Amino acid sequence: GDLDPDTLSRLRLLVTELVTNSVRHGGLAEDDAIELSVRRAEDRVRVAVTDSGAGFRPATPPRPDADRPAGWGLYLVDRLADRWGVTSDGETRVWFELDC
Repeated sequence: GDLDPDTLSRLRLLVTELVTNSVRHGGLAEDDAIELSVRRAEDRVRVAVTDSGAGFRPATPPRPDADRPAGWGLYLVDRLADRWGVTSDGETRVWFELDC
């Protein structure tokens, strides 16, 4: 409730992008779960989206194809988050942080 409107808008957009990526690219079965974790600290908010997908190694930096309408999710995360990363250790977790 105390996030400024710009931070809240970025958070909503990036959550939508990561959950959509998990649904589209996670290779999940119909009954597999996607976990969303949002944690607020005094100076930042941290979001993680976790699924049972095989994992991936993102391009550094992510570069979408300007001729395609899709494929912009990690590019947006890279541009709008203050920090982000991917871990794959039996499950895939993509996380980002926004400074408050």
